[in-house]
Amino acid sequence: MRNVSKKVCVCCPACGKLHEKSMLAESEINCAKCGTKFIAIVRDGRVTTYEADLEEDDALLKAANWN
Repeated sequence: MRNVSKKVCVCCPACGKLHEKSMLAESEINCAKCGTKFIAIVRDGRVTTYEADLEEDDALLKAANWN
């Protein structure tokens, strides 16, 4: 049996607008609906978001250490 990965939805944490469907991603997103800036990480079927207004180094460090 083949292991099929499913895409998950990345939505704005402030307003819920759908931005992308992905199996694997590390994206910085600017919401067109509400203007919220956030970083989305998709790994192992889970979506994690961070505020993009953190210092860029802090956001990248969080992303690198996320397991």
